[in-house]
Amino acid sequence: MMVLTVSPHFGAADLDTLRLSEPDPAALLAAIFDCSSDAIVGKTLEGVITGWNIGAQRMFGYSPEEAIGRNISFLVPPDHSGEITEIFARVGRGERVEIKETRRVCKDGSVLDVALTVSPILNASGAIIGASAITRNITDRLSIEREHQLLLTRLNQSERLESMGRLAGGIAHDFNNMLAVILSYAGFVM
Repeated sequence: MMVLTVSPHFGAADLDTLRLSEPDPAALLAAIFDCSSDAIVGKTLEGVITGWNIGAQRMFGYSPEEAIGRNISFLVPPDHSGEITEIFARVGRGERVEIKETRRVCKDGSVLDVALTVSPILNASGAIIGASAITRNITDRLSIEREHQLLLTRLNQSERLESMGRLAGGIAHDFNNMLAVILSYAGFVM
């Protein structure tokens, strides 16, 4: 008999709170499913949610009771609605779909930048019966990358301004030298 104990406030930093009395592959897989900080969502090929882990609950704000049985489209912003159709068509052909950057909507209405991997789920005879999606929140990473790009742009602009300042200073110095010669000869002529 396998005993699995998980704290109700289980977090990524709480891996020591998971206790397995004896190795059971199914219980271990269930524990891995729930311990992931990434959202792991099982769906039918029609997009109906059949599995929702704690990571999905934390990421999107919906409890398993609120999400399971609904179509996955409620998480997709309107401007990305065509994405779902394409993903399910490809998964239905047995393909694994990786999207490095897309967006999803949370319960509170906020929009997250996410990376998404959707894989077909096969039954014992090899028929595709559903899809498994792993979603990673990349909002913070993209925000840092955007800030980094903005800083690089500003640095390039300041370097260009500095170069233009040096050029203007050099021209002014040369003009001043020529003007000094002209004034010197003008004084000599007078």
